[in-house]
Amino acid sequence: MQNFFFPPLAICLQPEENNWFTKCRLLLREKQKRYHGRVARQSSAKASTTVRICLVPLPKNRSLCGCSPHRFFQLMYMKNWQKWLGTAACIGIIASCFMHWAYYPDIQKYFTGFDTKVLYHGRMMNYYGRPGLVLCFFAALCLLFHLLPKLWAKRANLIVAALCLAFAIKSYFTFTSAYSGIIPEKAIGIFMLLLASIANIIATILVRAPEGSKV
Repeated sequence: MQNFFFPPLAICLQPEENNWFTKCRLLLREKQKRYHGRVARQSSAKASTTVRICLVPLPKNRSLCGCSPHRFFQLMYMKNWQKWLGTAACIGIIASCFMHWAYYPDIQKYFTGFDTKVLYHGRMMNYYGRPGLVLCFFAALCLLFHLLPKLWAKRANLIVAALCLAFAIKSYFTFTSAYSGIIPEKAIGIFMLLLASIANIIATILVRAPEGSKV
């Protein structure tokens, strides 16, 4: 029954002798109010009962979904969802370091954040290092700052989250860049690392200051 151009209407069944037509005209003039429909049924079954179309105003603090949009977003903000988004993002960063980042067809091997070993000059070595250690350190630090209800922790988390995102972007280009005409195949872990790092810095930027904190 909801309409984008006209308020929702309801069919009210009332006896003809009641002055409902005048009340409906008065309600229609209140253009600034929001309306929803209610159906009122007559208990008696008289044949002379007529059908009237009227509007019933909504309460000021309610809408069709149960609360106003402003109240809905206010409740979402009060739930401190940024902290839990940041917590999930940090866990995702740590988990992605153990997943496959890229596949190298010339050596037929997957690289992860902790395993980049190749045979180089007659010995096994981590060709790209172990970036997973740095990323896990940044993610653990961000996780600690997300859970600490201190204003200084939220401010420091901005720097740590930015460093984590920068290192994740650097690792993405390092592991997926072509070399000697060979293009590595991107795996799901490298995409998960980027998405989790972006979600982490978004949660860090939008975080609420703890109540009663001054420093």
